[in-house]
Amino acid sequence: DNYIDFYPDAADYSYDHICFTEQGEPIKAWLNRGRDAQSYRWRPDRIMPFVKRNLKLIKPNLKPTHYFIDVFTALPCFDFYDRYGNFHSMLETRKCWGQTFAWIRSYLGSNAPTTSEAGHDQLIGYLDGSDCQHMTLSPEQGWPHIRISCRDWERVPWFDAVLHDKFSLHGVGYPSRYKLKQAQSDRRILESDDYISAEILEGHALMIDRGGFGRGAVRKYWLAQDFIRSIALDNIKDVEFIDSDIHKQLVKWKSGAQVYVNRGDKDWQVAGKTLPQYGYFAKNDQLESSIEKINGIIVEQSRAPSHSYFNARGFSPIKPKLKPEPLLRRNVKRMQIDFGPVVTEGAFRCEVRKNMIVVTPLPDIDPFTVTLRVDKLTSIKGMQVKSITAINTDGTKIRSVKFDTKANLANFQTRKSEFAYQVLLNRL
Repeated sequence: DNYIDFYPDAADYSYDHICFTEQGEPIKAWLNRGRDAQSYRWRPDRIMPFVKRNLKLIKPNLKPTHYFIDVFTALPCFDFYDRYGNFHSMLETRKCWGQTFAWIRSYLGSNAPTTSEAGHDQLIGYLDGSDCQHMTLSPEQGWPHIRISCRDWERVPWFDAVLHDKFSLHGVGYPSRYKLKQAQSDRRILESDDYISAEILEGHALMIDRGGFGRGAVRKYWLAQDFIRSIALDNIKDVEFIDSDIHKQLVKWKSGAQVYVNRGDKDWQVAGKTLPQYGYFAKNDQLESSIEKINGIIVEQSRAPSHSYFNARGFSPIKPKLKPEPLLRRNVKRMQIDFGPVVTEGAFRCEVRKNMIVVTPLPDIDPFTVTLRVDKLTSIKGMQVKSITAINTDGTKIRSVKFDTKANLANFQTRKSEFAYQVLLNRL
């Protein structure tokens, strides 16, 4: 929904419903260049009847449990005049917008969260969150730059240091706004190490778009969702620039979680890890997530009590029809990486169940080899692999998989058409 931009050809459009300047001119809003359509700014005190009409159509048919309304927090709460010259303050705007979100939450029931675009803090208490828009500092003129000339700059969790538990921010910006030059040539910026490291730095909910549905969404979820969920309602305790370097940051959370993020151009040796530019190491008790270097190759992994994820990056990070991330951040030679619990050139998730390990490859990647160290994955000594079965998405058997085993080690090869592998265990 959008209750900021009112188009003259819309049903029930009227000058009574739009904002005017002090000089009596209607205020233009979004120009939809694709349709050559100019909208006008909707009066905040005239949106509620439209919201109620639409929600009473939407609720019984779609049954939403969360509601996003576009644009609201992309604008500050503003003063305006109506068509008769009456002045309305920004406090009225805030009240009208806030009451709209409060009504939606109440009408949907179950304390349904409400969110909007690009957040400012004026509607906290009415609004639960929004996507985050990070602009780029630049001496260049023109949107979406913040035009500032400076020798150096870096993103920091300034908003979250105060409001993380009160206002949830999603992602760190639309691709075209986060880093304009990359976004013009690369739609997969949301899956880049640059973008993900900024999400981790600030503790934001992970963002993906339609182009990332499938492999991109699964990869980000496996890599970082456990950690991000663990700090969703946490508070930042402290932020430190290590060695007075704004590109090397340590974020400490009240829960005890710690996040090291390297956004500088030199490797950073910290916490037993080698972090390349846009690398990070996040830890919260038994949960870990990292983009790091192992033996000079950039890889990624995550750990949790019952599952773990390993990605040696021995494949293109995006779908073949799209332009890849730079080769320097890929394992081009498909070298096998020793992660400790596993050795592989591929990418997969391991889920530990009773007497079983389920290995699920990242979707749509080439076949690869898997070596499992069963004792390190299960934390149980004396277990060995009894059998390996390839399965479909519904759990039905595809084939029995040949494997080599020695003591607590097992080695096998994946096939592209197979969804997952059930590794059955028994005691030596």
